[in-house]
Amino acid sequence: MESRELAQHLSDAGNEDICIPCVVGKSTRKPFSETGDIEYDILERIDIDTIGPLNPNSMGYKYVLVMIDNCSRKTGVALLKSRNESFYNILIILFRWLQEWPNKQTRVIRLDNATEFKCTAFQQFCDANGILLSYSIPYEHETNGIAEAFVKKVTYVQRTILAASNLPNTAWSLSYLHANSLLNMWPHSALQYATPYESFSGMKPSIKHLRPFGCEVWVLVPPERRTKLQDRAKRMIYIGFISKSVVKVIDTITGRITAVRFQHCTFKENVFPELEADFTRKDSWHSDEFKEEAANQLVTSMLKQRYSLMKNNAEMAQKHAQDAQMSSPVEGEQAQYEIEQSTLMPTQTRSEGATRHYTDKNEQPVHPIVMPTPTTPSEGLKGQERAGQKAQESSKRKRVYWDEIPADYQPPKEHTVDTTLPRLREKIIPTSKTTATEEMTTQRPRKRFVTSHLNENGGDTNTLHSHVMETCTDRVAEETIPKTLKQAQSLPQWELWRAAISKEYKSLETRKVFGPVIELPPNKTLIGSRLILTIKSQPSKIYKARLVAQGFSQKYGKDYTETYAPVLDIATYRYLLGIATQMQWQMHALDVQTAYLYGELDEDIYMKVPEGIEAPSNLKQPCVKLLKSLYGLKQSGRQWYKRYSDVLKGEGYTNTEEVPSVFFKNTAHGPSITSIYVDDTNVMGNKEAVKQTKEMLTKNFQMKDFGQVTACIGVQIEHIKDGTFIHQTVMTKKILMAINLENTSMRKIPLEVRNVEFEKDVYSKQKDTEELYPYIQSYQAYIGMLSYLANTTRPDISFSVNLLARFSNAPTWRHYSGIRQICQYLNGTMDHGLFYPRIKGQRPLIQMYSDAGYKSDSSTLISQTGYVYTLNGTAFLWRSNKQTITATSTFESELIALYEGIREFVWLKNFTNSLQQTLDLDILQTPIDVFVDNQSAVKQINQGYIRTQSNKHIDPKYYRTREFISNGDIRVHHIPGDENPADLFTKTLNVSRLRTHCDKLGLRSRQSFTQ
Repeated sequence: MESRELAQHLSDAGNEDICIPCVVGKSTRKPFSETGDIEYDILERIDIDTIGPLNPNSMGYKYVLVMIDNCSRKTGVALLKSRNESFYNILIILFRWLQEWPNKQTRVIRLDNATEFKCTAFQQFCDANGILLSYSIPYEHETNGIAEAFVKKVTYVQRTILAASNLPNTAWSLSYLHANSLLNMWPHSALQYATPYESFSGMKPSIKHLRPFGCEVWVLVPPERRTKLQDRAKRMIYIGFISKSVVKVIDTITGRITAVRFQHCTFKENVFPELEADFTRKDSWHSDEFKEEAANQLVTSMLKQRYSLMKNNAEMAQKHAQDAQMSSPVEGEQAQYEIEQSTLMPTQTRSEGATRHYTDKNEQPVHPIVMPTPTTPSEGLKGQERAGQKAQESSKRKRVYWDEIPADYQPPKEHTVDTTLPRLREKIIPTSKTTATEEMTTQRPRKRFVTSHLNENGGDTNTLHSHVMETCTDRVAEETIPKTLKQAQSLPQWELWRAAISKEYKSLETRKVFGPVIELPPNKTLIGSRLILTIKSQPSKIYKARLVAQGFSQKYGKDYTETYAPVLDIATYRYLLGIATQMQWQMHALDVQTAYLYGELDEDIYMKVPEGIEAPSNLKQPCVKLLKSLYGLKQSGRQWYKRYSDVLKGEGYTNTEEVPSVFFKNTAHGPSITSIYVDDTNVMGNKEAVKQTKEMLTKNFQMKDFGQVTACIGVQIEHIKDGTFIHQTVMTKKILMAINLENTSMRKIPLEVRNVEFEKDVYSKQKDTEELYPYIQSYQAYIGMLSYLANTTRPDISFSVNLLARFSNAPTWRHYSGIRQICQYLNGTMDHGLFYPRIKGQRPLIQMYSDAGYKSDSSTLISQTGYVYTLNGTAFLWRSNKQTITATSTFESELIALYEGIREFVWLKNFTNSLQQTLDLDILQTPIDVFVDNQSAVKQINQGYIRTQSNKHIDPKYYRTREFISNGDIRVHHIPGDENPADLFTKTLNVSRLRTHCDKLGLRSRQSFTQ
């Protein structure tokens, strides 16, 4: 082989003796140098990498995806809210690039070993399309050196331009996009100092539209959005460009990003304004954990649409070819058609071979996009052949367009987008060709074209991302929802929208929410307003409009003071359900229509004239004075509660300081109790009393009567024989789907039984060499969702959730495994809930159980408090939490737990006494029985404080339980530990003890009532 030169470097393949000890003791990293043996054509090899997670998030984004064409060094950047979006955005950028070079084919994708790049859909897609996935060697970052180098370069640039501006660090998403745009127009040494833009497109980039990132820009206000006397320009911040004639700007106050014509901008390049808007998203969470199923579903949906698109385009091309034989088209007709249909900027058509680097005389036909599907290999080949035939029919087209989903297309159930995917972006950055209608949020995709030069510099893929995400969502409705009144007027459904808007304004006029249009008084704040339009599809399609105030511009002390409004808490509601069940009362639910509009304002608030209401032309600052609270005002909730409270108290109802959201009265027909949770009202009492109360409420408020209550505060309520059953089966399913564990296996206990010794504790804090769970925000979100269940209808998981919540700031994979175990337990007990029985011939029986888990926290040795109150044997009030001080003995920890539990009895006693006195009922039978499983604590409490060396340090407040014993409110008894259901709130239990304690707390399966 060496003599005939059949291979290279044969002389280096020697078999010299190797000193193994020297290799073991002296091995070092060798310098890395790429061989450069393979020269790739344009788009033949793509290098990919991700940056992140970046903290804090920017507009909800946490990651940055970068893609580099190995040949032209053209780069693309996409912002990600979750790693689930990686493959999806790779396809978006790749398809966009292939639109400019439809006869090129990607053969190699080089990337690292991240989990999101190894999902099944990604690998199937690449296999089906003949793309080789080349993964870098672990711990050898140089093997993905092109992508790594670009990550370093783009981060340097974005950090520099962001530091030079006055934008906050949370605006890094904007600076990354702009940095990428700049680097595409920057000379590159690998291209003999040509620019990637020129190498890719064959045209030299224009820089006339470049301005300093973050500089001040004054933007022309369209005539439709200003009056004759209003300012003609608005101060904004320059954050980049979409094309040489369209730039992106951001509002300094609201943070809203818009696209404007470059010719309509006046720049002050030496002034860098500050941004007042918050770029972090705290109102929603997105899982940092890669979920393959969610990613596969999202991508499969898009590929289905792209396949349908190519099929439609092929048929369209064939139809045009047939039409062309019969008549010749007018010159420029096709180009004009594309411009009229496009929602983006029309672009120039690049001639073939325009670039000096790449010409291919033997270019192949358009490579078909083959979808990864779970079909057999033979079926996949047939599908590929069909797709190839359709693609070849349309190979003469110079662009590939996105088309709409067919109207009759229904995705299979298994391809439905998972609910854990990030929310679809709501705003589209419009270009100069974007009409008002095209800015709307769509619930059904419109026919839309993506042209080859979405961004002439190739930097900003997020405009495309917004359009495609809208087009590709499976959750499509049937109508277009406008954002403004002007947009609604341009729609065929304008008459329906006008009726909805008229109905809303008529309601406001009837309620006398605001007065006539006047001039803004001196030294008064003017707040904005917005007309929200939506369509409710359940139970039938209803067009709705609502006017809301922009309360974020209110000033404390001037426009509002107090904002707190009492609402019904779940513990009180469970207590009332138990009492109503025992008393054989009816329970009905009502909803107050536009509740906030009933509130009376204490402050003078002036609002801009709402859309659709004409203002006199002689007013400089026209406004309306608000007379009632309006949705959006900070104090609206409080003012509505005050109005509701005043009406009920005027009708003779009373409430207590302990529970201000519950009102009660002994009517002529019997006791009546009504409670309020924002605008949801529950009425309890006998048939005639409930009827009278509902008539009173309907007389004072516009109400919607739901009849017998079936749901409240996220709880499903079922009225069955001899009792009331509450559960959260639907909510549990949603939570398991959100955590992506709806199909997980089942367990019989929430957590593995633990040993409280630190070295043996399965759920102790992080060990010295232990790896942290990398998705902390996801972990915290999971804990929050599980806590909701634990505090509402599932006391059996309270301690387990509380235990794992201790490590929310630094969870490990062990703790995440605990979350999975809880979800597995919930999956097997999904329909479990609390059954409040009706026991004939006796008053409601209230009991309390207390327990302490000594040294429950193995790292701090702090004990756990657990207690539960039962009504007729079913839990209605419980708690599981760490104690605030370190107990030195089991006796002391039990004493603290008992004190914490008895504190709840204070409000319960006062509230119940008020009910008994007002309604002439006999509910609470005192003293109630309290059970503790520590004999020393029972003896100390019953016999009084006995000073000894072991307890003289205990704070006297923990002996306050003696006062309740002396007053005849409680009796403390000893109970064996195995029989104490409060154990459920202080420790992990085996199957038998868990079932025993759950039975004592009234936890039952919904299925048990049907057997």
